[in-house]
Amino acid sequence: MNSNRLAPLLALRATLAVALLFCSAAAPAAQPAANIPSNAHANVYGDWSCDHGFQRRRDLCVAVTPPVNAYLNSSGVDWECNRGFRRVDASCVQVKVPANAYARDSEYGQGWDCNRGFRVVGNGCGAVKVPARGFLTRTGDEWECERGFVKQNDDCMTVVVPANGYLDDNGHDWKCERGYGKQISSCRLLNLPANAYLNYSGNEWRCADGYDRSNDRCVADQRRK
Repeated sequence: MNSNRLAPLLALRATLAVALLFCSAAAPAAQPAANIPSNAHANVYGDWSCDHGFQRRRDLCVAVTPPVNAYLNSSGVDWECNRGFRRVDASCVQVKVPANAYARDSEYGQGWDCNRGFRVVGNGCGAVKVPARGFLTRTGDEWECERGFVKQNDDCMTVVVPANGYLDDNGHDWKCERGYGKQISSCRLLNLPANAYLNYSGNEWRCADGYDRSNDRCVADQRRK
C-alpha cells in the first residue's frame, strides 16, 4: 500500500488505542460492599447477602431459628416441620393420624392421607367397597368396573352387546358394526337409498353431492338446476 495512504490509518489506530486505554483507566472498578454485617457475605452485585441460616432484616442478618420438630429448609431463610407435624403459626403441631392412614409432608391441610383402599370420611378413613368385577383405581380411593361391565350405583353390571355389535374402546359400552345403526338396545341394518353412502363412522348414511336427504331418500338438489 502507498505510504501516503498508510500513514493516516496508522495515526487513527494509535488514537483509538490511546482512547481505549484512557477509558479503561477512568472506569471505576467494582468495589466490594462496605459495612457488611456479621453472618453475611459480599455478592456479585456490589451488595451483601446473609449466610445460609440467616435472614436479612434491614442492615442485619438474624438467625433463622426453627421451632421444636422443625428443620431449616433448603433456601436457608425459612423452616419446615418434620414429617408427622404441621405448621401452626410459629410452631409445629403433631398430626393426629387416624386408623388406616399415614402422615405426609405438608405445610397445609390435615397432614395425612388414607391408605390405599380407603377414602376420607369425616375426620377418618373409611374402606372403599369394591364390588365383584370391580377394581381399585390408580389413586386407590375409587373403583372402576372391569372391561365388559358398567358401573350402576354400587355394582358392576354386565354390558349386554347385541347382535352385530361390539364393546367400545373403554369396554363399558357398545357400538354397532359398520353398516348398522344403534337403536335402543339393538343394531339395525342400514338400508341405503339410491345416491347415498355410509358416513365416516359407518353407522349412518349421507346423500351424495348434489342430493339432499328427505326422510329415507336422497332427492336431487333443486337449487343446482
